[in-house]
Amino acid sequence: MEPRPQPHPDRSHRRPRAWAALIVVLTTLVALAGPAGDAIATPETDLRRLINLERSERGVRRLKGARKADRLAERHSRQMARAKDIFGSRNLAQKLRRRGYRFTTWAENVGCEESVRAMHRQFMRRRSSRRAILFERFRRVGIGVARTRSRPRVCDGGTLWVTEIFFG
Repeated sequence: MEPRPQPHPDRSHRRPRAWAALIVVLTTLVALAGPAGDAIATPETDLRRLINLERSERGVRRLKGARKADRLAERHSRQMARAKDIFGSRNLAQKLRRRGYRFTTWAENVGCEESVRAMHRQFMRRRSSRRAILFERFRRVGIGVARTRSRPRVCDGGTLWVTEIFFG
């Protein structure tokens, strides 16, 4: 019976260090990427992040995204931009149910501003909008943003038209 070859004494200590370094690098990359689906920053993901930050700072559960509601919100934002006016959705609950969502309560924030942060600040200043953002029974949010080049009078210079649909 032949003796088993022994690793070179100078190389045996390198494997654990290499694995530890690889784990540190991968962990850092995952942390930098953020939650799944949010790797690419868009106005919608930025607004969702700001909403969830407000909620988590107050001990309220984070909201999950809702893709079909995102598309509904985006369509509404485009309608407001074309009309150069701010208005709520018609028959929103019916539209959400038609898309397969089940819920008992819902709300909608609509507005126009020059940036995502300015829009979020405006929503947090408005009592009804802030209540929607922080309402504990909401579990999902759909967010849609439309951009325009012109600055309509109704928006105080804003070029981002925003619709946030909350439900739970």
